[in-house]
Amino acid sequence: MPELRLEIAGVPPTNNHYKNFRVMPTRNGKSVPSWYHTAKAKEWFATIVAHAAGRKLRAETYTVTYAVFTGSAVCTDVDNYAKCILDGLAHAGVIDNDKKVIDLHGYRRIDRADPRTIIIVRTDQEQIFGVGQ
Repeated sequence: MPELRLEIAGVPPTNNHYKNFRVMPTRNGKSVPSWYHTAKAKEWFATIVAHAAGRKLRAETYTVTYAVFTGSAVCTDVDNYAKCILDGLAHAGVIDNDKKVIDLHGYRRIDRADPRTIIIVRTDQEQIFGVGQ
């Protein structure tokens, strides 16, 4: 079963620090709302690109498992890391589209001495619920 494992020093930004909102003026004087990636998100994307080093998987569907080891006991919901991790994998070309992730497993632990994120991407198609795709 094809698998790619990344171990990254540091913790991804949570949903609260991943995207931000601004109002952009247009040429006709109206304003339009616009979302943009924060500097923290862009830094995380660059980190994944560097760690992936051109490695990529291609499949119809993916299973992604991640474990975020935070450096403090401050509680962040484990699911708040998912969007930035999946978008980072797609941005780095590790996966071709995060819409193809059909199974997602997230873990949050505390490791004050070594905050890090471990990401495992698989292309196997285990049917854990006995339901087709």
